[in-house]
Amino acid sequence: MAHLSSFEDLIVWQKSRELTGLVYVITRNEGFQHRGLAENMQSLSVTIGGKIANAFGSMGTDHSQQMLNLAKAACNGLKLELTAAYERQLMTPQEYDNLYARTVEIRQYLFELEHTFALFAPRDEDME
Repeated sequence: MAHLSSFEDLIVWQKSRELTGLVYVITRNEGFQHRGLAENMQSLSVTIGGKIANAFGSMGTDHSQQMLNLAKAACNGLKLELTAAYERQLMTPQEYDNLYARTVEIRQYLFELEHTFALFAPRDEDME
């Protein structure tokens, strides 16, 4: 396994950063006329990366697991908001498909990250 010295080394965090950038570009477009929806989408996308970073700092602990669960929940929330925006014709089918697919991909990475972080969990003999 490659050495991870920072959350920025995590591919899933890098992908969440790209997703956040795309969400901001689309929601700041003058055709996106629903500020509340835009703010929710922006907030959720930022939350995903923030929770990943927080989980990295405490990997292998219950807190880390909670942060990854919150990141997965934010992915689910973003999928819901993306669908609402698409149904209101605030984004193109291509924009929707791209953002939705990226969100699903990140969520899958989060499940894989759980298993990786579990390798760092303290063992009973470490507690003695």
